[in-house]
Amino acid sequence: MITIRSRVASTLAMLAGTVFLLAAKIAPFTDDAVRQISLQFDTAVTSTRMLSPADDALRAVSYDRKLFGYGTKTRHELLKAHAVGTSTKLNEQGLVTDGLWRDAYTGQAITDVTEATIDHVVPLRWAWDHGAKTWQKDKLIAFGNDSSNLVVTGKITNSAKGSAGPGEWYPDDLQSARLLLARQAWIVKKYGLGS
Repeated sequence: MITIRSRVASTLAMLAGTVFLLAAKIAPFTDDAVRQISLQFDTAVTSTRMLSPADDALRAVSYDRKLFGYGTKTRHELLKAHAVGTSTKLNEQGLVTDGLWRDAYTGQAITDVTEATIDHVVPLRWAWDHGAKTWQKDKLIAFGNDSSNLVVTGKITNSAKGSAGPGEWYPDDLQSARLLLARQAWIVKKYGLGS
């Protein structure tokens, strides 16, 4: 029997696919189009969350980003992988000490490794609130370290985005907003978030 909850989850998955296709094929992506898709996406996610039954055991487990296993090793692997050219320098421990990166959301150059941060495209906190709290440890760690959900950004950009999920924040540049929405939709669908 198909429940209302499963219908909403199905709608969310379809919407994620639609956002991806729209973002991939429609140009230019106007402010109104971004707002409309964001509103539809947010409505589907909110509806799913409202229909999810509250589980006392899960409610007792509070969010802790350490559960996702993201750490220094992943950060430095990403910094090496996303460096512009062969600009990175490493210390004896293999940690990045210098390099050049482009902020994934603004395109601005980042030349100071201490200003380079790694952002979860779909934030850990948002994922936790939209289904990740029910996952087993291995799936939490896979999500927290999935390179398709990680980008290099500057501290200011990362701070501005914070834990904002799909449709809650996007960069000023329309092309960047388009790519962010498409990537978020794909990741939400990949991990079955929102259901």
